[in-house]
Amino acid sequence: MPDDIARWLTERPRPLDTLTPGAPTDDLKPLGETLRGARIVGLGESTHGTAEFFRLKHRIVEFLVREEGFTVLAMEAGQSAALAVDLYVRHGVGGPWMIESDVCAGRDHGERRPLA
Repeated sequence: MPDDIARWLTERPRPLDTLTPGAPTDDLKPLGETLRGARIVGLGESTHGTAEFFRLKHRIVEFLVREEGFTVLAMEAGQSAALAVDLYVRHGVGGPWMIESDVCAGRDHGERRPLA
């Protein structure tokens, strides 16, 4: 990692209040300020399958969709999983048990605010 990025990250730590999706988002407001004007945000994890990473990503995606106005989600997935996500988000076919819960938050929000 370049020194200037490492320094920036070291100087700006922000504690999170919780990893629980649906919780108040006051602790994520600095993230929204940092991302203001961004069209693309990438979220990753250092390991696949770690529950805490998925809960945090769910919470961040909820925040980005509901409070920062993001309307497009792209995620790493195999073709069959991607088709299941598309059917659920666009047509309500299937169920949240088929896919990650952060997509469900996007669908729920999309029902309240249709995408353009």
